[in-house]
Amino acid sequence: MCGICGIYNEDLSVEEIRQKITRMNKTLFHRGPDGQNVFFDNNIALGHTRLSIRDLSNLGSQPMFNDNNSIVLTFNGEIYNFDDLKSQLKSLSIEFKSQSDTEVIIKIYEKWGVRGLKKLEGMFALALWDKTEERLILMRDRLGIKPLFYKLNKNNLIFGSEIKAIKASGFFEKEINNQSFSEFLWYGNSFEEKTIYKDVSSLLPGHWL
Repeated sequence: MCGICGIYNEDLSVEEIRQKITRMNKTLFHRGPDGQNVFFDNNIALGHTRLSIRDLSNLGSQPMFNDNNSIVLTFNGEIYNFDDLKSQLKSLSIEFKSQSDTEVIIKIYEKWGVRGLKKLEGMFALALWDKTEERLILMRDRLGIKPLFYKLNKNNLIFGSEIKAIKASGFFEKEINNQSFSEFLWYGNSFEEKTIYKDVSSLLPGHWL
């Protein structure tokens, strides 16, 4: 299953970022009991809890980096067409270290950028940090099989596979979204990007941020 989480904050120190991402990652342990790792650098941190499916070695661990550590990826899910994509990349003389579909996502982004991520077919939620471009990308599969929640304001972006990871950041107010609550009572679900909490949104299926 795996779990992902992350935080971007312009005001926190590196140590404060580290403490928060560690707490957030711990809330997702049940999603990934095979390994827990975090990455942090200046204003950004990414977390991952791993349920090993593809490439059980350490080469499949996440957050995963490209060769020069300028791209970092935390990913939950499975890419169904990763064999075909990997073959395409190999035909372009691109080399791989692991057998994981995670590495394929990184190589696709390196080769084709954001537009290349449209090639992905599967169930997934991902967060990719491009240090060179100072760009953070969140993306969710077209059917919304894998969850991804986020809280966004002027100086802060917090996200996770579950809302409890956002709660653990400390930047959270338990204010109920009354419209979402009404929709849940009537239909058993809330609509669009709304969640039960006013300040927390769900990234829509097939969307990226």
